[in-house]
Amino acid sequence: ERHPFLYRHGGDVIRFGTYKDDTLVELSRMLDSDRTQPAFNRLKKVKGEQYVVNVVALDSVGWYLVDYVPLEKILSPITKSRNSFYIVLTLLLLLGLGAALMLYRNVQVPVRQLLLNMQRLRIGDFSARITHRPRSEFGILYERFNAMARQIQELIEKVYTEKLRSREATLKQLQAQINPHFLYNCLYYIKNMTRLGEGVAVETMALNLGEYYRYMTRHEKQTPRLEEEISLLRNYLEIQNLRMKRIRYEIDVPDSMFPIVIPRLLLQPLVENAIVHGIEPKVGEGRIRIAGRES
Repeated sequence: ERHPFLYRHGGDVIRFGTYKDDTLVELSRMLDSDRTQPAFNRLKKVKGEQYVVNVVALDSVGWYLVDYVPLEKILSPITKSRNSFYIVLTLLLLLGLGAALMLYRNVQVPVRQLLLNMQRLRIGDFSARITHRPRSEFGILYERFNAMARQIQELIEKVYTEKLRSREATLKQLQAQINPHFLYNCLYYIKNMTRLGEGVAVETMALNLGEYYRYMTRHEKQTPRLEEEISLLRNYLEIQNLRMKRIRYEIDVPDSMFPIVIPRLLLQPLVENAIVHGIEPKVGEGRIRIAGRES
């Protein structure tokens, strides 16, 4: 809303509408005091309200055209734009914070839980599980992680159990190989032959006994050549023959078979059973024949 009027020095005023008389009086005084120039504008405060006053000289009639507008109305669009900007900026900030919070809760937190449990797996804690079940793709990922951790734990426990069983079996095998009764008999034989002064018998027994147990307690090769197994049989049969002095044995295996690889201790238990259960209970000599044939 604009309020133009004509003014002439001396206080003459021509109005073009309804005005506030007090405002018009104050503006007239301002114009008189300024000794108005041909054209200018001023910012004046009347009774606490700011006005923008524009003055143009009409030289042909000696009057001035005066137009005044409240400053508040001029600044009102700018104020509204500024307020709208602040409101939009605040909303955008709130939306950004909300999006960041959702991103943190739905992405950052699940990824952090996954990394922590992966770290537990890396240091050997195979009981690591993720109990949280989000309703997103991370839920499927967590299920896959738990399944993987469970399988790893089962495999580790299985390998550990198998290792314990292997050690136990190795120990039992070693204990079974070192037959105390057999060893005691050999040692008593050495003791008795020493008392009788039979040095050759003692030397033969000690040599065969040493070779026998050196092979029996060796575990680095589980598939030796047949030649090594035959050598073990000779040591064992010599020991038993020295003790019992009533065993005759014959080994008829061609040299062409010696490189053949066979499971360890495949033949010795058969020969031992033949002596323990076949010859020892009988009176008189016993004969053992070991023959090898290729086909």
